[in-house]
Amino acid sequence: MFFGLAHPEISFGDPPVVTFRLLDLQRRAGMENIAKLLECLDLINRSFAEICGDPAARFCDFDAAGHCSLLPATQCSIAALWKAIIAAERPGVLPIAAAE
Repeated sequence: MFFGLAHPEISFGDPPVVTFRLLDLQRRAGMENIAKLLECLDLINRSFAEICGDPAARFCDFDAAGHCSLLPATQCSIAALWKAIIAAERPGVLPIAAAE
């Protein structure tokens, strides 16, 4: 599910954020429902806050319209990590999400 955030999406706003539809993330991750996806994203947010030592720190955020948003630099870092993992496992193969 985490690497679903590596997929290129639209960045907008000031400061810019990358926004994903929760339904798209659910589909890409093969999760049975949005509740499971939200549990995963909540776990990521809680872990991030713990690592930062700041209970208010957020890795990503949500809106009432069913979107998940994060900073473009975070999305790029996830994509770079995904590329590095694939390169280490299968030299010469580039995952579709990272190639776009």
